[in-house]
Amino acid sequence: MNGFEPKQFGKYYLIEKLAVGGMAEIYKAKTFGVDGFEKLLAIKRILPHCVADKDFISMLIDEAKLSVLLSHANIVQVFDLGKIADDYFIAMEYIQGINLRDVMYKCREFGKIIPEDIAVFIISEVCKGLDYAHRKQDSSGQPLNIVHRDVSPQNILLSYEGEVKIVDFGIAKAAMNISHTMAGILKGKIAYMSPEQAMGKTINRQTDVFSAGILLYEMLTNTKLFTGESQFEVLKKIRTSKVEANSLPELVPAQLKSIVAKALAYKPENRYQYAGDFQLDLTKYLYSTYIDFSPRKLSQFIKEVFAEDLKQEQIKRAQTAALESQTASMNVDEGAKQIDIVHRDTAITAFEKTQDVEDEDAEQEERTPAQVVENTKKTKLKQTKQKPPDSKQPKTKSKKWHALIPVLGVLIVGLYVAYKYVPSLHFWEQPQIDETVTFGIANIESEPKGAKIFIDGSDTKLSTPADIKDLKVNQDYKIRLEKEGFAAAEKTIRLTSELLETVSIKMEEAKGVLNIISEPSGATILLDGRTTGNVTPATLENLALNTDLKITLTKPDYKDFDQIINLQSSIPQRVSTELEKVTGDIFVTSKPDGAMIYIDNKDSGKVTPANIKDLKIKESYVIKLDKDGYKSWTKKVDVSGVETVNVEGELVQDVVKEVGPVKEPVIDEKPPVTEKPKEPGKEVKKSTVKETKKEPTKEPVKEREPVVDEEPVQLKGESGRIRISSKPTGAQVFINSYYKGDTPITVEVRPGKVSVLVNKEGHLRYSKKVSVKPGQKVDLTNINLGGLYGEVSLSSSPSRAKVIFDNKEISAKTPVTIRKVRRDQPHTIMLKLKGYKVWSRSFNMEDGDKDFNVTLESE
Repeated sequence: MNGFEPKQFGKYYLIEKLAVGGMAEIYKAKTFGVDGFEKLLAIKRILPHCVADKDFISMLIDEAKLSVLLSHANIVQVFDLGKIADDYFIAMEYIQGINLRDVMYKCREFGKIIPEDIAVFIISEVCKGLDYAHRKQDSSGQPLNIVHRDVSPQNILLSYEGEVKIVDFGIAKAAMNISHTMAGILKGKIAYMSPEQAMGKTINRQTDVFSAGILLYEMLTNTKLFTGESQFEVLKKIRTSKVEANSLPELVPAQLKSIVAKALAYKPENRYQYAGDFQLDLTKYLYSTYIDFSPRKLSQFIKEVFAEDLKQEQIKRAQTAALESQTASMNVDEGAKQIDIVHRDTAITAFEKTQDVEDEDAEQEERTPAQVVENTKKTKLKQTKQKPPDSKQPKTKSKKWHALIPVLGVLIVGLYVAYKYVPSLHFWEQPQIDETVTFGIANIESEPKGAKIFIDGSDTKLSTPADIKDLKVNQDYKIRLEKEGFAAAEKTIRLTSELLETVSIKMEEAKGVLNIISEPSGATILLDGRTTGNVTPATLENLALNTDLKITLTKPDYKDFDQIINLQSSIPQRVSTELEKVTGDIFVTSKPDGAMIYIDNKDSGKVTPANIKDLKIKESYVIKLDKDGYKSWTKKVDVSGVETVNVEGELVQDVVKEVGPVKEPVIDEKPPVTEKPKEPGKEVKKSTVKETKKEPTKEPVKEREPVVDEEPVQLKGESGRIRISSKPTGAQVFINSYYKGDTPITVEVRPGKVSVLVNKEGHLRYSKKVSVKPGQKVDLTNINLGGLYGEVSLSSSPSRAKVIFDNKEISAKTPVTIRKVRRDQPHTIMLKLKGYKVWSRSFNMEDGDKDFNVTLESE
């Protein structure tokens, strides 16, 4: 039973520890009644750190008052809430079976999918239990408004007999509660929250309907509905994603798509108003599609999947049968003892009365022979005194001497006993020193085995288990055990005899310490995706060694910081980082594309379509588009959050007005006039030349053609179609720069050359030009967009080398894994370690993640 020893716990007997969670330990237990009555049940013992929270205990008590009111075949019955010493506990119905989470994990391990009919049956039974709780009323007929708030796989129990039960209504919140939790606190498993629950809004019964819809989706598809690298990303998806019937995977049967989509409607008012309505639709589908379905099918499926586990459990039950019969006998036959354990005052009183009798007997047994003789003397003297005196008393000396004989006899006997049994009274003897030394043997065992053994600081060169010989009896020895990966353990021992004595020491795994600092401070610290309850600066203790630990820092308006840490020893390590501000993106398109993009009158260096990244959020930007032959286009855009803002500019042609004929001066070219020689005595008149201008004979200047990008040649005739799908789905599709929808999609286009662009945030972009003939159907399916980000793993020999990535030193040293490395850009990496040559490498991520294992050269 994994080292657990059965023990009494109030009126219950704990048989086996079943599980340990963040809030409680769960035990399999028994309770007993008259005439050999026995009942198996489960005990949930609240852990000490939760008991210390008074608000938590107050909430637990209020919620338990509601839980005990629920009695339904699909809800685990709560019997009792109590307190024993400082331990609070809940006693509830014990279910022989497994939870839904383990079933789903096992199916993924075997490459199986839970059969459709079984998945539908499980959720229909869950809905029965939820509907009962949602409609529960108090004695006056007022609704209790009970909401489970944590309908997740681990809270759905499946018995080996085919029963389905909901467990843990302990975090339910009803309107009648005396205590109320603070508004905005998110309870439950994040991946199974409803949008309103993820946003911290008021919730009602539709929240449980949404969570049940997620369970059905995951069982049918064998995949999670909401995933992300951090809790922040998962919450973001829940808050923003909308599930439509036509977007559900093909694994969801067509007749079920509308049912699943309605349960997963984004707005509560669009979902099933009651879990019973959801259950009714599922039942109709189940028995109309699978006419001969029976709950026995669920039982057979679980027994088949967990066949090996059932065998081990049967062996386990056989091994503990004798123990259980002993505990039953003890509790029934010794009922008074059971009560003594529960009622402390009664137990102490009974113990004191018994102790008085036992002490008297023990005192009599521990008397020495001398004390026995003395007691005998007193008894005889007493008896003598009790005899009646003789009527005649002797008066002679001889008679007086005879009277002293008994006294002398007693004195002689006393001296003999003193000599025999009290050696310290032998004043005439010289004290003797016993030079003989007794040695014993200690068998040193440890859990785990293989620990080095040190005695009083000296290495024995032995490892556990081992026998240590020649240890002096009645002398203290300090045993120290050391083993890699475990904290050193010490224990002081003292052997009491020459016989072999076994010393068992349990070693605890060594733990690491991590100091985390951020600038600015106040970032929430997550460890492997789970919140630690700490904010920076903080120190995390008791961390596992030689294990990859993912540290995530989250802070509003800043990007999440992720780092993989592998602690090698218990020496405190430090993680220090400067958080980057969260930035927004603007996706700019234009018609036609190819326009230069300016941000606040600064050239971005990009042309449409393009994604402008790393913009400060909660600010406004002026987008300007310029393209030859078109008028400039501008628009003011607000970047309010991390969601990409889509901007589309419709460019207008810049038409040049017709230019009139150009007039040029024209001069008539006449032959030169030759002056006649003057006749003597006559005056000659000068000829007058008149300048005339002639109309130009040039052709008029034609209107300038506008400069445009080459448009696709459009063919006449019937339109064509392009079928587009991508991995992952949900990528935006642009046809000739116009947004048409998300993948998978079929788009009707005019014949000719068509420009196709497929884009999804966080993934590589796909673009292609295709020719479509009239009536032709072009398939662009299974487009693998690939992740935009990859990982670079670095290790060096020796380790602890500084890492300079893209000319920036990171806080971690080798070995380290750098995440969120862009695949569409070249990168450089450099390792530096004192006493060794610098190692550097340039690379790209187009062919996948990178793993560098570097052996540094000495200088």
